Amino acid sequence: MTRLAIKRNQKGISQRELAKLIGVHYSYIGLIKTKRRSPSLRVVIKISRLLTDQKC
Repeated sequence: MTRLAIKRNQKGISQRELAKLIGVHYSYIGLIKTKRRSPSLRVVIKISRLLTDQKC
């Protein structure tokens, strides 16, 4: 299980919910998970803020 999946599961957020919350297609999260795509800096920041409850 990836660190992303662990944090996502701790927050009770599905892959589809995560994708919707950060404004990307759910398949993009799957591609990141399987290392077929590298996330953009914008996506990394959005995921980080969402999963760590950061506002800034």
